[in-house]
Amino acid sequence: MPVPYVNRYYMMKLNVKVGNIFDHLDKGEIDWLIAEASDMKTDIGVVVASIIKDAYYDENDFDTDGEG
Repeated sequence: MPVPYVNRYYMMKLNVKVGNIFDHLDKGEIDWLIAEASDMKTDIGVVVASIIKDAYYDENDFDTDGEG
């Protein structure tokens, strides 16, 4: 899925670059992601997005229903 125009604009203004997640993971971490995606019968992006969403909601003290 391409990055929406507004997000690309903000990323450009903030000098945030889009990278390849695999450049920052070792073999064990990649193997774990593959196993998780296989177990969940989905793609690695869904696993990564789930981890990011969990961390985001934990950091921002949201309840499980998404409200602060």
